[in-house]
Amino acid sequence: MIYKIFELNGIRIMISECDDHEKEHLANLKQAFESVCNQNDWKAPIDCWIERDQFGIVKEAIEYYTATEATLIELEYFTGRNVQDKPMIRVVADGYRYGPAGP
Repeated sequence: MIYKIFELNGIRIMISECDDHEKEHLANLKQAFESVCNQNDWKAPIDCWIERDQFGIVKEAIEYYTATEATLIELEYFTGRNVQDKPMIRVVADGYRYGPAGP
């Protein structure tokens, strides 16, 4: 985080700005969240299937945008794979509406 200090009418004001790394990380979180949220109602609960190796960024994105915990549902009997033959997992979260930041 980069901070800039300005003075306005004798009052010092500190404003924070994101550096390039933080901007890129926020863009990645946005993309991950948009890939799992309900496109018509982003505040709705989340229940989706993702590639296993995407869980870290998806979990962080859900928690960042909804203030709720993303949970990985392990289904022992499911060995699903996508078209690229990558293992898939189910992720659920209460979503913004039903979390602490909701309505």
